[in-house]
Amino acid sequence: MKRIILLKTDQNLVWTSMQEILPCIYEAWMSASQQMDIELITINVDEERPQAFVKEFLSCDLIVVTAFNGKVAQFLSIVRKHLRVDCPWYFYMHSLATVGLWPLHLLGLGYLIKTNDTFVGTCEGDGLCLKESYPMADYQEAIFFTDKSPSELPQLKKKAIKDIVYVGRISRQKNLHSLLMAFKLLKMEVPDISLHLYGKEDNLGCPNMGLKKPGYLSELKELLKDQKISDVTFHGFVNRGEIEKEWVDKDFAFCSPSLHSDENFGMAALGALEQGGCLILSEWGGHKNYISKYPERVKGVPVKQSPFGPFIEISSLKVAMKEALNHGGAKSTSNFATKDHAVELVKQFLNSKPKKSQSLIANSLIEEMLKRRKKNAEVSELYAQQVFEGFEDPHAHLFFKCYGATTIDNKELALDSQLVPWARYLDNQKLMVEVNDPHKGDWSGSAQEAFENGYFFKR
Repeated sequence: MKRIILLKTDQNLVWTSMQEILPCIYEAWMSASQQMDIELITINVDEERPQAFVKEFLSCDLIVVTAFNGKVAQFLSIVRKHLRVDCPWYFYMHSLATVGLWPLHLLGLGYLIKTNDTFVGTCEGDGLCLKESYPMADYQEAIFFTDKSPSELPQLKKKAIKDIVYVGRISRQKNLHSLLMAFKLLKMEVPDISLHLYGKEDNLGCPNMGLKKPGYLSELKELLKDQKISDVTFHGFVNRGEIEKEWVDKDFAFCSPSLHSDENFGMAALGALEQGGCLILSEWGGHKNYISKYPERVKGVPVKQSPFGPFIEISSLKVAMKEALNHGGAKSTSNFATKDHAVELVKQFLNSKPKKSQSLIANSLIEEMLKRRKKNAEVSELYAQQVFEGFEDPHAHLFFKCYGATTIDNKELALDSQLVPWARYLDNQKLMVEVNDPHKGDWSGSAQEAFENGYFFKR
């Protein structure tokens, strides 16, 4: 009988998404092991010591790493370095793919990784990012599911939608300032619509870039006031169950124009889809799963790559939102993210042919990122997570491209375009522009360069 050890941790449950995702992982492995007559041993690394499970580790066939932190790193190091247990790891990366897995190297695991270890993500972008760090790494996609996990999505009603809903953190990386401006443009054409935003402000900024500016919620509310945008409600943090009750009998469109560095699945998007909502999503990371699988009920908004990092054209977001309001209905269809599907993926992996165990060689990119992180951490603990110089860093652009950013069209600035509210002209001739980007920080350059970086839009 196969013996699998599942390393469990509660330290990562500080994030709402992880409170939903980690139980999915536990349930999938529990069900798969029962169906395949496999012994599954669960170890809570927060409460136990590796020395208490030496016998189990010496005889196990696989170690499942459900999430990563310092305590998990301690267990893995002792097992592979000191006990010399060479059984493979099944490693859920979560947010680590888009930062080159540098925390593994920081905590001494980089040189212990083997070719028979499997790294697990939830979208094509995670796999592409992994290859930038470890070209020969084994990658597998997983899916998560909600507590409802219906096998079939409800049919969309043909009635025109009047409410747009966002659920998630009030975070600079979620690109909500662009959402507000797109909503303003849409409201000029469809006056009787409303926007509802659910979530708590995270005040995290962009840690990978060393941008820590707080106060995003205040900036968004000031933007509403300055642009005279009405019918927008910030509901604050509301339990997902309560949100579902609020919208269960209402027609709505869920919108997330996120450019978050690890937008790798989208549990809120899945919940909205399962409630019968139409979706408007950035073509970014895990959002692309929904766009490709459900084109009849999910509107995608292209993400452009510019010298100053990724952006979404406000006018394109407005168009997608308008299309979603008049989706015309869609028939019921099977749900791609159910417990049965998650279990089947685990079973397929367990039935796959074992791989040879050799040292896995990392690209030099990781070493460069680690050096930068060490340098920044020495300056201040505030910058301990910074591994990129900023949004102009070529290394960051590699990961942006992996997650979905596409090259901008080579166009000239149109005369009828106007600056976004967070930008201003520096001269009377309107040749130079200065920007205080709510997401990416300060930038300045010519008007044409500002256009190429997404700081102009058309009504």
